[in-house]
Amino acid sequence: GFDNSFRDLIRELGPNTIIVARVSFASAGSGVDRQILMKRPNLTVEDARVLKEEIPSLLAVSAFVQGQQRMFYRGQRTQSIGILGSSEDMIDVNFIKIQQGRFFTDNEVLHRRNVVVLGQTPYKAFFENSDPIGKVVRIGNAEYLVIGIAAPRPSIGGLTSDQDAIAIIPHTSFAKTFGAVSRGENRRIGRSVTIFAVPRDGVKREDAMREIETVMRIRHRLKLTQPNDFDVATQDMAMKFFDQATSAIYLALVVISSIALMVGGIGVMAIMMISVTERTREIGVRKALGARRREILWQFL
Repeated sequence: GFDNSFRDLIRELGPNTIIVARVSFASAGSGVDRQILMKRPNLTVEDARVLKEEIPSLLAVSAFVQGQQRMFYRGQRTQSIGILGSSEDMIDVNFIKIQQGRFFTDNEVLHRRNVVVLGQTPYKAFFENSDPIGKVVRIGNAEYLVIGIAAPRPSIGGLTSDQDAIAIIPHTSFAKTFGAVSRGENRRIGRSVTIFAVPRDGVKREDAMREIETVMRIRHRLKLTQPNDFDVATQDMAMKFFDQATSAIYLALVVISSIALMVGGIGVMAIMMISVTERTREIGVRKALGARRREILWQFL
């Protein structure tokens, strides 16, 4: 169940979605030294904008950054949930689907409007029996106008954080509430963004990945002999990393289950033995009165 739930979550991105990140599962599973990964420069909102403008083969490009914060509404509050600051085309890269209302526009991102799209968890916590559109909620100390509700996302078998415990706001508003998001030429200041890109119909994903890698290397001023200081990953890579990470878990579960079965079996056997030996005299009397073996067996069953 855990395995199927995780795969459903990854499939939500779609088979062609490309992920560009400072550090991702692609490098985490490659054996690269962690200190080297931590020294990588941030990705910026401008990186996403340049990819969108300079690569015609890409249908949509979206950048997002994530933080954690409580949400409040009329004396009610949530636990700390994921607050995503994104660009207006995040909905075009299959990451979020809208159940009610709408997503924010490029104009709202540009003018740093305090608008929010709620995930299912905060929506049910505050507005399960009322219309949330047009209501004002608070994220930290800032007030946000609710303009939409995101559709439910696959959960990972209850073993990880709630995938619906999110709220999406413009990345410009995110910077006001949470602090700087990396932009411009200084890649050491602010939070690094993650970029999602989707190729146009008829464009091979591998070709689009090569174009993205070329543009990103130019923007990071990397020489031919230098390795990438960013990751370009896909759904397939996520699945492969998940399979590697969980193979040891599956083996451990088999061992633990076997031990549990053995202990449980010994316990059941002991109880059955005790129940029979305690009634030896009764069995003898019944057999002396003509009870057959199957009648004795039926009594204990």
